[in-house]
Amino acid sequence: MNKNLKQKIGLFGFLLILISLIFFIALYLKAIQNEDHVTSPKDVLNLMRVEYNASEKPLTLDGVIISQREEKVKMDASGKIEDNNPSLEVGKTFKKGDILIKLERIDILYKILEERTLFKKLIIESLPKIEQSSPSTLNKWKEYSTSISRLELIPEIPEISKEEESIISHLGIDLHYYKIKQIELEAEKYFYTAPFDGKISQSFVSKGSKVSKNQKLLQIIPENSLTVTSLIASKDQQYFGENQLVYFTSEKGDTISKGNFIGLVDSTTRFDTLTAQFSIEKQDLFLAYQKVIIHLQSDDTENKERNIQKGVAIPNSAIIDNHVYLLENEQVFKVAVTPIDRSDDSTIINNLPSPSFVITNPQAISQ
Repeated sequence: MNKNLKQKIGLFGFLLILISLIFFIALYLKAIQNEDHVTSPKDVLNLMRVEYNASEKPLTLDGVIISQREEKVKMDASGKIEDNNPSLEVGKTFKKGDILIKLERIDILYKILEERTLFKKLIIESLPKIEQSSPSTLNKWKEYSTSISRLELIPEIPEISKEEESIISHLGIDLHYYKIKQIELEAEKYFYTAPFDGKISQSFVSKGSKVSKNQKLLQIIPENSLTVTSLIASKDQQYFGENQLVYFTSEKGDTISKGNFIGLVDSTTRFDTLTAQFSIEKQDLFLAYQKVIIHLQSDDTENKERNIQKGVAIPNSAIIDNHVYLLENEQVFKVAVTPIDRSDDSTIINNLPSPSFVITNPQAISQ
C-alpha cells in the first residue's frame, strides 16, 4: 500500500512538472509572436498602393543644367603663376574685377619703377628750360612732377599747347611718357581680372604652374546664365507649349527648382531628335552641369485638368514637407514629390515610382 502511494505521488509530481514546463514554453512562444507583431513594419504602417496605367504615366525627361555663356581664360604672356595666387580650384566664385591669375613679373616691375623715377627726374630738371621758353606753363609742370609716384600708374600727361610743344618735344618728355605707358600696358598682361561675377567651371592649372602665351588655363561661367537642356524625340514636341511650367528634381527625387519651356532647336546628334531648352529659377552656380529629371506641368486650366487625370490622389497625412515615405522590401525610403493639385484631405501627384507603396501614416515610422 505504501509502495503504491509513493508511485502515485511520484507520477503526480512528474505530471505537474511536465505541465509547468509546457505552460512556460507556451508563454515564451507567445511573447516572441507578440514581439514580431510589434516590430513588423507592415503591421504598424498604413500602406497605399500607387500604380499608373500605361496611358497615365507623366512625361518626364532627362536633362542637364548648363551655362549659356562660358569664357576661356588665356594669358597674353608666358611665365609662372605666383605661389600666393588666389585659389584656382573648380567651384571657386569671384566678383567682377577680382584678380584670378597673377604671373611672376619682378623684372618688368623693376623696369617700371626705374622708368618712372627717370621720368620724374627729367621733368624736374627741365623746369628751368620750360620757365624760360613758356613761363605761363611752369606751374602746370611743377604740379605734374609732384603727382608722379614710383608705385602708381603714371598720371596722364598734361595737354601740351603750341607754345610749349617744341620745348617738350626737344626735352623728350612726351616720348618718355609714352614709353612708360607701353611698359605699364605690357605689365597688365601678367594679370587676368574677372570680366563678370561668376564661378570657375574648369581648371587646368594651379598655383606655381608654368604657363605659355594663349594656353587655356581656366573656364569660367557668369551668374544668372544657367539653363536646362534635354534631348527629345521629334515626335514628342507636341507636348511642349509656350512658357510651359516644369519642375526639376535630382536623380534621387529631391526637388531642385522650377522653370519654363523656352524652345526647341535642331539636335546635332541625330536627325530625329531635338534639343529642348528650359529656364531655371534657381540660379545657383553650384548646380552647373548637374543631371536633373524634368517634370512637365502646365499653368492653363485645360492642361492642368489633363495632368490631374494622369496623377494619383494620396492623403495629405502622407505628405511631410513635400516628401512621402515609400515601403519597399521591408525598407522605408523618403522621396520628394511635386504636387499638381491639393484639396482639404488629399493631394494629386504624378512623379512617384510605379508601382509603389505609400505610407499614409509616416508619423508611425519613428514609433
